[in-house]
Amino acid sequence: MGASHYRLDGARTNQSLFGFGDAVVAPVVEWLAQHYLMPLARGDWPVGRQADFVPVTLF
Repeated sequence: MGASHYRLDGARTNQSLFGFGDAVVAPVVEWLAQHYLMPLARGDWPVGRQADFVPVTLF
């Protein structure tokens, strides 16, 4: 996923997971804020607008 050049030899498993989790979550939260949260907060969300995503069932 584009991180093959990072070396995690000295990191514990938990440290590695937290680091990569933070790297993925920050852009996702930024996108959600820009496309959903800020329009809602400003009152720019059109009445009757449907969300443009498909729910995914993980289990």
